[in-house]
Parts: sequence; C-alpha cells; structure tokens
Amino acid sequence: EVLLPGSLDRIADLAPNRIGGYTLMTTHDVFAVLHKASRSRKGAILPLFALTFAMLLLFLGLVVDGGMLYFERRRAQAAADAGAYAGALELLHTNNAWVTHSAKADTKINGFDDDDTDVVITVNNPPLTGAAAGNNTAVEVIVQRTVATTLMQLVANSESIVRARAV
Repeated sequence: EVLLPGSLDRIADLAPNRIGGYTLMTTHDVFAVLHKASRSRKGAILPLFALTFAMLLLFLGLVVDGGMLYFERRRAQAAADAGAYAGALELLHTNNAWVTHSAKADTKINGFDDDDTDVVITVNNPPLTGAAAGNNTAVEVIVQRTVATTLMQLVANSESIVRARAV
C-alpha cells in the first residue's frame, strides 16, 4: 500500500480511504491512476519518435557522407602528390614538354582520370599560387572531383566538390 499526501485530490476519488490527511492507496489503485494518466496522453510518443528519428537520420547522414568526403579528399591528395612528383621528375630530366602528360598519367594511376566528367586535373608549371608561385622548377597539380552525397542530399546539396593541391 502507498500513502500519498491528501492534496492530490484527483486521485483521491479512486481511493477514498483517508488516514489523517493522507490517502491510502493499494497497488491496484496506483496502477489504475497510471492507466488513467496514460490514456490522457495517447499518441504523444509519435511526434517525439518522428523528431528523434529525423535527428538520428541527420547525424547518420553527416557521419556517412562526411566520412566518404574525407576518404575522397585523402585519395585526391594522394593523386595530386603523385602528379606533382611525376611532373617534378620530368623537370629534373629536362623534359619540360612531358610535365603535364606525366602529372596527369600519375593522377590517373591513383584513380583520378581527367577524361572523367566529374574530375578536373590542372597542372601548372610554374605554380600560380602559394610560396612557389612563379618558380619554374616547381609543378603545381590541383585535383578536383564532384562527389555525390547519399543521406545529406535530403537536407543540403546532392553533391560536393573535393579539391586537393600539391606542389
């Protein structure tokens, strides 16, 4: 049995047994009160569940698409590094005409083909930006790819651009 303060008048109707300002309730009476309270809030969980599920999908999209974009950025950086290295080797061997071809060939080996519609490879000798700008002995390679998102397209753009630069 449960003793409740007498100020709880709305449940006092269910259990009229009063002892000195307290209402005496059996466990059956407590369950009856809980059942009555639960009936008055029927359907309240559905909007809460929908909001929680939407937030969960948003965070899941952020994790999945963010991870995929990070992975593509690392791949693009590796391709740009390889392209810049190949171009610098051509300069070392005084094959200036082969700088662009070698740089694009090495980026292609790393999975970024300039012939693909979503990939742009830019080779600059001398570099146009950065600390080595204007230096004829340096090669700048910029790799850019348009990557389609999966879950984040529900909230934001359906694609993102990943860029990497190496000198």
